[in-house]
Amino acid sequence: MAIRKPPGPPDGMAAISRALPNLMWRGPGRTLPLLPRIQASQPIQLFMLKSNDISSANFLEKAVPVGWRYLIVNDGPVAVADVNAEGAKQAASFASLIRGPLAERLVQAAELAERKYGADSNVFDVRILEIPSLYVSALWLHGDRDVFIPFLEGGERDRGEVQEDPSFQARVRAMALAKTRAAPNPEPSR
Repeated sequence: MAIRKPPGPPDGMAAISRALPNLMWRGPGRTLPLLPRIQASQPIQLFMLKSNDISSANFLEKAVPVGWRYLIVNDGPVAVADVNAEGAKQAASFASLIRGPLAERLVQAAELAERKYGADSNVFDVRILEIPSLYVSALWLHGDRDVFIPFLEGGERDRGEVQEDPSFQARVRAMALAKTRAAPNPEPSR
């Protein structure tokens, strides 16, 4: 298989199983159905970038692993659960539960990646890249070359079909630069 996923923290599902029953009926619309047994995908490692890290062409080197994301499923995507796990000796801890379009669009991105690159001759490590300050989340196939499938970006792009974006890195750099230019300059100290 050309797409591989690291196994994730050994106690990640246990952390989710402890937290999820308390969260099942909270929030707007209480849309998370009662699950007889929690079913989740194999976790995908979650990486994060700050917008001020996106100043050079090799900005991906500054992406920091921050946890693992599990897709909670029943007869389809229900939610995603994030787990923090710093190291092999530290116990995994539940971080967040996110419902709605994020889960649905992550599934679409993963299915697209599998169709296009599942039998590819290159080997890719699957990751999720989040850039919170730019409201960007993408499935990141990391290998000899990097492939990006953005699944959340806010605005109009989230209404369209999830698709691979060969210009992702250049677009992200342009977005970060535009945000930096738009930021108010601090007043000089006297």
